[in-house]
Amino acid sequence: MSKTLWILSSKYAELFPLKEEKVQESIEIARKLGIPHRQLFFEDCVLDTHQEDSETPEKGDAMIVFISRAHFSKDKLLYVLQYFESRGVKLINSTQTIYTISDKWLTNVAAAAAGVPVPRTRLITTSKEFVSSELSDFSFPVVAKTPDGSLGLGVFWCETIEDLTDLVTFSAVQKPLVSSMLVQEAIVASKGSDVRVIILNGRILGAILRKNEAHGFKANIKQGGKATLYTVDKTLEKYTHTISKIFHLGFAGLDFLVDDDGKYFLTEVNADPGFAGFQSVHKDIRLSKELISELMK
Repeated sequence: MSKTLWILSSKYAELFPLKEEKVQESIEIARKLGIPHRQLFFEDCVLDTHQEDSETPEKGDAMIVFISRAHFSKDKLLYVLQYFESRGVKLINSTQTIYTISDKWLTNVAAAAAGVPVPRTRLITTSKEFVSSELSDFSFPVVAKTPDGSLGLGVFWCETIEDLTDLVTFSAVQKPLVSSMLVQEAIVASKGSDVRVIILNGRILGAILRKNEAHGFKANIKQGGKATLYTVDKTLEKYTHTISKIFHLGFAGLDFLVDDDGKYFLTEVNADPGFAGFQSVHKDIRLSKELISELMK
């Protein structure tokens, strides 16, 4: 059994209200369960190969992480987590898992290789020299995405090749260094909606259908999506367990689109899914409690 539960968060709580809700709920649950716990601010983490500090997590402790990747460097977050992981601190997801699934291209490639359907996806270079012939065999509309990003950020709906060309050109001007973008053939039937499945160490906790009633194409709760109950069928269960195994998931939210024929397409695996939408439907489940109980085993 782990000794102390550390809760890693930002000291600027007012900037991240949804994360702060998770933090306060976790503190309350740890208190009720009689679990020794401490809060650690991400901004205060000092990484030193020779540091011996009793005020930081040590071997045998566990850590729950509530850090927004949309506001902090992914590299810095991984450095911090890998540092504690190397010191024997227990994380619900390994840093290798977080690294892989935070890259949408790597996620799509691995999922497709494992037999889990994904939208047809091509990796393109964002440059002023982008030519539409690179995607002449694609059907429009398409969805363009940055390789990393969460909360629906960095995701764009392009009805035509002209829309995509404008986006790529704008991106090249804003970010002169050569970078990449994913282009996926859109699952039009699922525009503005998706299915999110929550899994914890191989156990499916439940699923929700997220739908944006405001006619936006992003289903994320933070982007205006609303959640309703979704029943996990055998196909969705199979795909979820396959993804869990290939990425060695501890805790994650898996997002699927559904076409007119009811076929599922994996679009994203999120190591830090939001709690609010899921818990508004699955009222008997407190994800913080599930996480803490698993970590402290």
